Amino acid sequence: MTCLCLSLLLLLLLLLFIQTATPEDVSYDYLVLALTWAPGFCTSVGNECATSKVANDWTVHGLWPSRDQQTSKPAFCEGDPFNRNYLSAKLLNQLSLAWPTYKQSNTDQSFWSYEWSKHGTCAVQGDSDTFPSQSAYFSRTLELYKLYNFSSILEDNSIFPGSTTSLSELKTTFIRYFGLYNTVTFQCATYSNKRYVTGSHLCLSSNFSVISCPSGKTDSCSLYNPI
Repeated sequence: MTCLCLSLLLLLLLLLFIQTATPEDVSYDYLVLALTWAPGFCTSVGNECATSKVANDWTVHGLWPSRDQQTSKPAFCEGDPFNRNYLSAKLLNQLSLAWPTYKQSNTDQSFWSYEWSKHGTCAVQGDSDTFPSQSAYFSRTLELYKLYNFSSILEDNSIFPGSTTSLSELKTTFIRYFGLYNTVTFQCATYSNKRYVTGSHLCLSSNFSVISCPSGKTDSCSLYNPI
C-alpha cells in the first residue's frame, strides 16, 4: 500500500511538472543575414583556411532569428536534425557554391548542419508559415543572399576586392543604397598588425525587408582606420 501511494504521488508530481514547465521561447524580432568576406576571413585564420575555395566574394554564413535584446536570442530549438535528403540536388549544388565553409577542419555539410541546428530550427519553430521545412530555410536564405548582393552594391560604389577602405566608407555606401542608417554591421579581425573585414550582418524584418539594426548591435571594426 505504501509503495502504491508513493508511486501515485510521483506520478502526480510528474504530471504537475509537465503542466507547469515553461515552454521553449522561439520568438524573434528580426533576422540577420550573416555573410562571410572570404579573403579577409581566410587571412585571419591563416593555415586553417581551405584556400582552394576562396574567391573574392561574399558568401553565406547563415540566417539567424534574433531579438532586440542582444543578450538573448533563440538557438538550438527543437526540430529534426539536418538531413541532406530533404534538399534537392539543385539546392545542394547552390549551397556548395554560395554557402561553403573555409575551415579545413570542417566540411560544407557539417557547416550547414550546425547552422540548421542552431538557427534554422528556431526559424521554423518561430514562423512555420515562412519556413515550413529545412528546404524552405536554405532556399530562402539563398534568395536573400542573391537579392542583397553585397559584391554588386560595393563595386557600384567603387569599392573593389583588395582595395583599402574604412568602416565609415562602407557604412555610408549602405546608407545611400538602402536609405536607412545602420542596416549592416561589419566584423573585422587583426592579422600581422592589419585589420581585415571578415564578415557582415544585414538586419531584416520578418518579411525580409531591410531595417535598421537594434542599437545594441554594433561593428567590431574601427570607424576610420583602414581595413
